[in-house]
Amino acid sequence: MTQRDLSIESDLDSNLPTVWNDRDILLQVMTDLLGNSLKFTPNGGKVSIKARKLDPNESNSSGEMFEVSVTDTGSEIRPS
Repeated sequence: MTQRDLSIESDLDSNLPTVWNDRDILLQVMTDLLGNSLKFTPNGGKVSIKARKLDPNESNSSGEMFEVSVTDTGSEIRPS
């Protein structure tokens, strides 16, 4: 594997709720998102991972919710 010059940053809320779900599926989704970001971000680029707890008025669920995002400085995926 070729070494690349990438910046990786994370911003994770300290009060994220406990997640009760299928661990294997969540792990696969996160692996795919991060893998794609790393694969398509050019040298000198940045990959950011953020997770935050949603306020109750941001969700139509009765339970606690959170949002995870992975962003990068790579090329965009064009709609087909």
